Amino acid sequence: MKIGPPVNNLFMVTSCINTSFGIYTPQQRFEQTIETIKSIRKYAPNSKIFIADNSYEKELNSKIYNYFSQTCDFVANLSNEPNCRNLNEAKQKSAADCVISLRMAEILLTNIEGMKLVNQARTLYRISGRYQLTEEFNESNFYNFGKYTLKRYDTWRDDKSIDGLYITRLIS
Repeated sequence: MKIGPPVNNLFMVTSCINTSFGIYTPQQRFEQTIETIKSIRKYAPNSKIFIADNSYEKELNSKIYNYFSQTCDFVANLSNEPNCRNLNEAKQKSAADCVISLRMAEILLTNIEGMKLVNQARTLYRISGRYQLTEEFNESNFYNFGKYTLKRYDTWRDDKSIDGLYITRLIS
């Protein structure tokens, strides 16, 4: 792992290349995740990237794992984690994503190299693999120490029992 001078950001990228649900093939999901990594390198160039994959049915092949190892600063394979696997088998994408995020935080806080990444970061982001930063990404919008930054949308529900929802594709 490459450790250097203080960085502005640490991106936790959640990934599930091989899954039993969704409309994209594993190859398409991998290509989209490559674009996620490239967008972080382009729009947040001083950042470190921690990617964790929760592939279902089979683990990542060596080509994909090698790519992640070469382009990211920290890689975790969560394919055999029981909680992640059970949620994936039950097709509970949102719950699985939450468990992956919690497991990533645990790894960062219980691993020497992970703690170094956290200590060097000004802001920690969690972004879903297959989503991308754009030229509109502005780091200073996320400098809210001790607070979470989420994007709010109006709900599509007719009963209005919920007045909005918060998207967790990118949080800080």
